Amino acid sequence: MTNYLASILGLAVWATPIDRLPTSLTVGNNQITVQAYLWEDRMPRLAPHSPKLHGFVDIKTTASPVPLTVKNIWIVQPPRIRRRTKFIPEGVLRFRLTEIPPLTTNQPTGVVVELSLDNGKTAHLRSALRPIEITY
Repeated sequence: MTNYLASILGLAVWATPIDRLPTSLTVGNNQITVQAYLWEDRMPRLAPHSPKLHGFVDIKTTASPVPLTVKNIWIVQPPRIRRRTKFIPEGVLRFRLTEIPPLTTNQPTGVVVELSLDNGKTAHLRSALRPIEITY
């Protein structure tokens, strides 16, 4: 798949395999990591179109202020990359994922976050991969 086509589809193309993307980044004295919390809510619903999949992404840092901006978040289930997901800031470094695509709950899943750093560079960090939790 070409980079152009992937960008139209909202997918990411990295030269580095997903499992080799870094899970932490050091900028000056600040270490940055990403944690993803994804779960499927299997409780009965009154509204049939309410979302079943939910998620938050936390960006952890060891110092502040944090010199970064989140540009994109992708949900990944290696070896596939799912569509880029929409997100809403819930706090300084917490993002609620919205419009999550259908996922397989028993496969390791995580996120890749594209960060725009204060120095003008872009970095991609991934969270640990773990199965989606199921709640009742």
